[in-house]
Amino acid sequence: MVRTGAHSLSITMQGAESISFRMVHRGVRGSGKVRADHRNCHRPVALDVKQCGCGTGLAEQRAAARSGHGPKPEIKIAFRLTEVPSRGVFEFATSSWTLAGMLEPVLRAFSEGWASLRCELRIESRGFETSDGVQVTYHEPVLVLG
Repeated sequence: MVRTGAHSLSITMQGAESISFRMVHRGVRGSGKVRADHRNCHRPVALDVKQCGCGTGLAEQRAAARSGHGPKPEIKIAFRLTEVPSRGVFEFATSSWTLAGMLEPVLRAFSEGWASLRCELRIESRGFETSDGVQVTYHEPVLVLG
């Protein structure tokens, strides 16, 4: 684990294998068992396909997951720091729905033959007010193709 005070990193990914994306439905009450690995949804392009039973779009899938009836994204990104690639390969893991919706341009670039991609990995703060009037701030990852 590496901690950084930076809210943004310039990263380089090597090949499509740098990104692992799958939709996983875990067992009830957080048992941690994988109930279903929806491999038909391993790419954001496939999120509109209803073959795997997890919905016809990202919003529908998120609603199903929130109700406990659908899978959630599991995303891992392997990368090197663009400024100091000799530091080795790092991995960022998240279950962010926002990031799941941003992967398509990156995956498309790799499928078009790009061997490596430079991107910006950011953590952005978002705030909202709950129905009880409580102000809540959360942090979400953002990946921007550079």
